[in-house]
Amino acid sequence: MSIKTLAMSIKTLAGIELPGYMSKRRLIANYFGLTAKTAFGSFRGGLKYRTFPFQSSYLPPGVWGQFTKGLEAYYEHVAAHYILDSFIVRRTMLPASSNDMARFSKYRHIIADYFLGTEVPDRIQCVLEHVPTMFKGVDRQMLELWLWSYFYPFYLFRDRISRDAVLDSIPVELGAGLGVFNLAIGGACSKRQTAIFDLPAVLHLQNIVSELLTEQGFCVPTTDRVSNLPDLVVKTAGQRYSVMSYWAFTEFPLELRDQAVSLLQKSEFCLFASNPVFQGVDNRHYFEALVAQMPGKKVHYAPIDWSPYSEHTYVLIK
Repeated sequence: MSIKTLAMSIKTLAGIELPGYMSKRRLIANYFGLTAKTAFGSFRGGLKYRTFPFQSSYLPPGVWGQFTKGLEAYYEHVAAHYILDSFIVRRTMLPASSNDMARFSKYRHIIADYFLGTEVPDRIQCVLEHVPTMFKGVDRQMLELWLWSYFYPFYLFRDRISRDAVLDSIPVELGAGLGVFNLAIGGACSKRQTAIFDLPAVLHLQNIVSELLTEQGFCVPTTDRVSNLPDLVVKTAGQRYSVMSYWAFTEFPLELRDQAVSLLQKSEFCLFASNPVFQGVDNRHYFEALVAQMPGKKVHYAPIDWSPYSEHTYVLIK
């Protein structure tokens, strides 16, 4: 480990602008702790104690550029084994509140019963057997509830989209985070093929997760990972697919959302979890205007009733 590059990474972390809910002091303390564990673990060797340095060719503007710089600092000096225990990942991609997950727990068996007879329950259990084993900092019980929560809106909208429609189309996820939902639904869908759009630095994280799980013998679905929405439109042309995005799409800048319109128009259905307003954009008004551009499609809403944020909603376009 180079002291010079470590010092530069710490300087980068100290200079990034974090959302109000993220403490810079905790970020730097977490970074120091994981770099020390990496230095100790490197003596053991093996793939999971390797680092996977990465640098984006460009930085997106605003909060996502800051987020990218923070992730890249971790990639430089923190082993893959500990990367999911990084402060940035835990605060943005893993369940942050056990209370929220406790609220959701009552739905877990209802959804499991709904997907009985499909490969969904087995794929979720397979993810749970491998991810917490391979990566430190992952609570298995919370991850299980988190995964089932991704499947909850399919149950909520069961009168509008059939279970078979969910599993017979190619799942396309916009902003997939760790990609664990992709691992579950991609292995359960009939095509065993998925697509993801995300920031290059986040796609890199998904590649780390997939590579280490493959080493464990986990069957990773074939996934097209792209950081350019027009490329995703080309890759899905002529195929039967469905689009899903849990909060990420409703945090995209409007110019990026505009690039996704043709993708959404040709989708079997589009499913979102949405916050009400992000950076001045009223998302409900946005979805109403979006559907006005899609002849024959309608927008439907359902409350995210397990969340403490009662104004957040699931949105279905079909």
